[in-house]
Amino acid sequence: QRIDLSETVRNSLVQLTPWLLSKHLELIFEVSDQPFHVLADPAALDIALNNLITNAANFSPEHGAITVHLSKSDGFCHLTVDDQGPGIDESDRERLFERFYSRGTAHGAGLGLTIVNTIAMRLNGRIELANRAEGGLRATLSIPAGE
Repeated sequence: QRIDLSETVRNSLVQLTPWLLSKHLELIFEVSDQPFHVLADPAALDIALNNLITNAANFSPEHGAITVHLSKSDGFCHLTVDDQGPGIDESDRERLFERFYSRGTAHGAGLGLTIVNTIAMRLNGRIELANRAEGGLRATLSIPAGE
């Protein structure tokens, strides 16, 4: 269905905020006033965002910040989650999308990014991971805009 991604993300973040505050993490949501329409299942997007935020929280230092940002370019809406964790080793990049592959965190089963990748593919989108110059990881879920 055609949904406003910013509204869906905002609703998901409201649900996640108490948990993030209990972990002593700050949540920042950056979005402009423009519409971010996509053709998607809001429940699937909620699952994808929950997995991205959970990963960010599991690797962020206490009192760190997680930033969620929405942007639009080249016919895609981009949902970006930045954390302040250690980032990823380039040799692990592709393995992170394998089922049950985990980098040793006691909090995960190694399914989160596999689930996000599956959702992205079903939406004709993609998920990309990149180390940030300032430290931490940037996960970007790109979904075709449904204007």
